[in-house]
Amino acid sequence: MVNKITILVAMLAGLFLGCASSNQEITLTVEVKGEVPEALLYTVPLDGISFWGFRDTVTPDPDGRFHIRTISNKPALVALFTGKGGRFYDTWDLLLVEPGKHYEVLMDKEAEPTSMMINDNQCKAQALLQTFPNHAHPQMDELWHLHDSAVDIIRNTVNLRLQEELLQLDGLLEQDLVSPEAHEMLSYTRRFYHLYVMNFLASMKYLTPLFHGEDSSDEQALALWLEAGFSPEDTWFFSAPQAFDFLSHYSWGQLYAHVGYTEAAEVQRNHIERGLRHTRNLEIAETYLEPEAMAFFKATYLFFHAYQQRYEKELITLYETYQTTYPRSDYLPFLNPLIEGVIDFHAKADEGLSAEMHILDNYNEISSFEELVAPFRGRRVYLDVWATWCGPCKREFAHMEDLKAVLQEKDILMLYISTDHDSDDEQWKNMIKYYNLEGYHVRAGNALKSELNTLLGIQGIPHFALVDDRGKILIPKAHRPSELEALKQQLGMD
Repeated sequence: MVNKITILVAMLAGLFLGCASSNQEITLTVEVKGEVPEALLYTVPLDGISFWGFRDTVTPDPDGRFHIRTISNKPALVALFTGKGGRFYDTWDLLLVEPGKHYEVLMDKEAEPTSMMINDNQCKAQALLQTFPNHAHPQMDELWHLHDSAVDIIRNTVNLRLQEELLQLDGLLEQDLVSPEAHEMLSYTRRFYHLYVMNFLASMKYLTPLFHGEDSSDEQALALWLEAGFSPEDTWFFSAPQAFDFLSHYSWGQLYAHVGYTEAAEVQRNHIERGLRHTRNLEIAETYLEPEAMAFFKATYLFFHAYQQRYEKELITLYETYQTTYPRSDYLPFLNPLIEGVIDFHAKADEGLSAEMHILDNYNEISSFEELVAPFRGRRVYLDVWATWCGPCKREFAHMEDLKAVLQEKDILMLYISTDHDSDDEQWKNMIKYYNLEGYHVRAGNALKSELNTLLGIQGIPHFALVDDRGKILIPKAHRPSELEALKQQLGMD
């Protein structure tokens, strides 16, 4: 994980002072000090919207600079992602941008932590923004420890931090160090972020006892959950990066308040059994969200779940409905490639396993590591422990052709061990075909998973290991296929 970027903003004398313009174009020239990444990812504001999934990619010019052009009719927050080889990191930094301006950005990756200089005359607002918490997941926020505190403590602590931030933003406005429009956007998105944190803390306080089988929960927590609401008429609502997540939590809070947790959970289970989980979730949202918010939520919901690469067929139908309802939506270009992937997945799922894909007989009866490796005595085996729901696991599959060549050279067999549940059996087999996973396959039951966790020291997946020709663990934690050179050294190929 990359260290959180803190912006050290400095005026770059005489260059592009961010003069106002009547057009809506926003341009950025990003220069990287240090190793230049192969690509730079940035979120597309779409008239102020700041959703992490609606993004584009630029590659560096011959001088190593990245040139970004985008359009927005209002101030917006643009996130920058850097990475190598198409792998982008979860930590990112927000830039305050406004229509009709050009920004010269210098990212110093040699600094610790990475610093960024921007030539805008609102540089102090930009620097202040970087000191504010802005986590995608509330569990990462420093206030997460309050999730089991009294409701009044949660409310007061969150509001106190918000008021401190708003006072700092007001001070910048009084000194003409931020435009009124940008101040309004920043003030609202900060209010929204803290509502999101309060919303999530309240939801966890309300749901945790129910998840543990208790008959009742803290009704004051549910009230706080509903208190952390929003108005769809707020101008800057969709400028907040957490808007999608907030809308989801807001809808579920409304549902529990109206029908109760027990009934809601039962209806949800029924839809899941019928393969209509996403249909139900969107029905809930449509009940409690205004049309404008719903148009945004449907698009971001479909993007989020298609991005997970579980390839649920239900998403195709829901996307077709969205496309018919919103034929001119600006979100469609971002959704199309992901849905095409779902369609392609199901086309390949109709095909049979290739001659190089071997599912072990009676795999559901294998309950020990000794039973698992017995068929491979006399051969070394490279183990890949994965699951169909695991994004990082599937990203490793992009390196399988290179891995295959290495394993063949060293006469090592490939064994994929799925940790999926019985209910995911068909999905597991379909993913074997879709990702062309040549080698041997088994889906582990609880007993085998427990022993693997102990023997291999598994703390998360994907997890890789090497077994020798006697069925003994040679390397309990081997390098990944994406770390091929390091893996080759482990295999004695340096």
